[in-house]
Amino acid sequence: MISSSAPLLVLGVGTRLLGADAAGPLAIDRLRARGPWGVRARFVDAGTIRLSLLPQIEQSAGLIAIDAAALGKTLPQCRALVAVRP
Repeated sequence: MISSSAPLLVLGVGTRLLGADAAGPLAIDRLRARGPWGVRARFVDAGTIRLSLLPQIEQSAGLIAIDAAALGKTLPQCRALVAVRP
């Protein structure tokens, strides 16, 4: 069960060692710096997604994952993929 005070989880996905793949971690750095967020949001540098993140995801009020992906379009481009928890 999710607590009503559970934070929004913001994951920065990617590795800082590979140029454009660092988009997720760099984005959460910038978002975190624009705070204060208090307990409303939790920012996690997820690196390459790990199973150890599953408990944090399950206990969050919601999830935003920021990642770089080659979508076959002209760069730079941003897309939002939305999924709602049942």
